[in-house]
Amino acid sequence: MTESEKNADQIAKQEEAQRQRQEMFFKYNEEISKRTLTNSEQQDRHVITLSSAAIGFSMVVLKEFPKEWRQFNYLLSIALISLVVSIALVISSYIVSQLELEKQLEIARKYYLENDEDALKAERKNAITKYINIFSGSSFVAGMLFLALFTYKTFSLENNMTDQKRKNYSNTITMQGPPKREHGAVPPPRIPPVQSPTQGPSNNPPPEKTNK
Repeated sequence: MTESEKNADQIAKQEEAQRQRQEMFFKYNEEISKRTLTNSEQQDRHVITLSSAAIGFSMVVLKEFPKEWRQFNYLLSIALISLVVSIALVISSYIVSQLELEKQLEIARKYYLENDEDALKAERKNAITKYINIFSGSSFVAGMLFLALFTYKTFSLENNMTDQKRKNYSNTITMQGPPKREHGAVPPPRIPPVQSPTQGPSNNPPPEKTNK
């Protein structure tokens, strides 16, 4: 085998190894893309479900909103706004993703069917959908944190108010002291003990009868 044949054989082996690596990369990239899509769908589903439940809980709280809780209105307002924004971002991500898929399909049609080499230059990555998912998740986390903080503040306030009422009641009882008997009030009659049948006759003389 001549030197040129050896070089050609070596180049062919390198090209074959490079082709195998590309195939492995495409398979790995396809698998990662499927997992990313699945994770994104699960995130959107959980964000919508949990945000809707949290908003429903907030509506129930607002129906029975005591006066003492008004100082924490800003926490509940921020929580509701963040949860609504997260739901809106998830819905908008579906629309943007659909538009991006249509663009990708059009690029693939031009490149593979019309042999347009410049079609790939117009290809854009789905960066918008990625950022929307990040913002929706962040907004959801912020809403849940503010809702948890609002719940903690209100429960702490209720516990403090309950303890204060107990202390005030105890102090009132201590200051008033035991109940006093009114002047001139007749004490209750003293009831004599009842003699049991086992005891003998009493030594006290019977009461005298009075003539009417």
